[in-house]
Amino acid sequence: MRMLSPGSVVRFGEVSVLFEPTDDHLGTGHGSGTKVMGAIKTGAAAAPAPAAPAPVPAAPAPAPVPPPVAPPKLPEPAPVPVTQAPPPKPAAPPEPPRTPPADRPAPRPAPPRPVVVSSPSSGGMPKWVVPLIVVIILGVAAAALFNR
Repeated sequence: MRMLSPGSVVRFGEVSVLFEPTDDHLGTGHGSGTKVMGAIKTGAAAAPAPAAPAPVPAAPAPAPVPPPVAPPKLPEPAPVPVTQAPPPKPAAPPEPPRTPPADRPAPRPAPPRPVVVSSPSSGGMPKWVVPLIVVIILGVAAAALFNR
């Protein structure tokens, strides 16, 4: 286990924590406990100060137009050496048509099922009423037995 010495800085991602013990025998003052510092911004992340705008020249000189450049010539493709073609492979025999065996007929597709539309639940008695009535009856019966 590592011990932190006074003045140690611990980083948690972008948050830095400065460790300052508050033990009386070390002589630290009151109110100088551990402080949480915000994210430290580096100089690269800070935006540079905007520069003063440059003075605009009174009459800008027109730029000369460069002459058109001819497109570069494409190199000629290298001649392809003539090689002998590999011998053709023998053709595969055609597959016979697949038919189901005579002893087992082909399965028929399942008939479509009817669409079942359920109606919303009726506005009858809520489900919690019956257990409530049972608890009340048992409570009355228990009270009658204890009061005899």
